[in-house]
Amino acid sequence: MDGGKIIMKSGVTLTCRWSYTQTGGTLEIADSLPTVETLSVQGPGDNFNGGKIVFDSTTGFGMLALNSVTFNGVEIGMRINGTTKDSDQIECAGNVTIQGNSKLVVTAVNPVQQGSGIFWSLIKPTAGNTITGDFLAANITLPANVTENKGALPNSWQCNS
Repeated sequence: MDGGKIIMKSGVTLTCRWSYTQTGGTLEIADSLPTVETLSVQGPGDNFNGGKIVFDSTTGFGMLALNSVTFNGVEIGMRINGTTKDSDQIECAGNVTIQGNSKLVVTAVNPVQQGSGIFWSLIKPTAGNTITGDFLAANITLPANVTENKGALPNSWQCNS
């Protein structure tokens, strides 16, 4: 996708014959768990080279299921619940590569209490797969009282209070 918007809702599966590549526009996840939106690729994997991935369900937190994926210049907007471990999630059935000027913008639905000890796993590959790379520190926006948990890499991208 080079522009425009794809809204994934009602448990939709978007199947691509070779791979999904996004250089612009917005991929919107508009459902909440337990409904999962799936981007199914029969080729080498997904490439997000620009544009945005936005989670914006009005009734809860969403999940996007991907195969192997490369984030290279995309802005990802995700949410956490500041009082529970609930959050939006990207789950990958393969490896994850984070590189380039990719951005992660996390907002809290409820205020986060400092030192509450809550961990949120936002991006996670399935067992046997890993995350290579990370978002540049300048490209991570987190709510007050939340920090990146670098100790979780390469098995998941987490933040905690």
